Amino acid sequence: MKKLLMILSLAVPVIGGGPNVGFKLSANREGLKCYMADTGLLASHAFSDSPTTVKNVLWKVLTGKLELNKGMLMENVVAQMLRAAGRELCFHKTFDRADVAKRMEIDFLLTKPLITSRRNVIPIEVKSRNDYTTVSLDRFAKAYPGYCAERIVLHPGDADYTNDITYLPLYMTPLVARRSDANWV
Repeated sequence: MKKLLMILSLAVPVIGGGPNVGFKLSANREGLKCYMADTGLLASHAFSDSPTTVKNVLWKVLTGKLELNKGMLMENVVAQMLRAAGRELCFHKTFDRADVAKRMEIDFLLTKPLITSRRNVIPIEVKSRNDYTTVSLDRFAKAYPGYCAERIVLHPGDADYTNDITYLPLYMTPLVARRSDANWV
């Protein structure tokens, strides 16, 4: 079973240093995020304490009697859509024990299709609810001002553009992944 789970998952490297093109050059080999190719299998595996637990927990989730980390599932779905569009996946995480204001985690980093001398990185945050903050995206833009081509939030709400952040419905993920060179700001 463990071998099957390894085959059906995607391991995404952590980008620790400055997020420049060539993400793999600054990848931190100690940190990975794993996504599964089948979200049903992911949910079943997450609650696999015993055969009866899986059945009971999934039923309670489906009937709305038990909360589930929907963010984990949404992020997994977005990862699958980006990979299906042929994009390499990376994420950025900075953890500073001394300074909380420097902590950030960006769910996905993409590069523009047409690389220029500046602003080639697209940080993407995935949100599963409509009430959220963009603290990590704001910190990322402040920490790496010459790197961001565009900041994107994929969420369940409507499309919008506010405070230099593009907000898009989750179902538009494939369009983000396949955007042509001419459409980047």
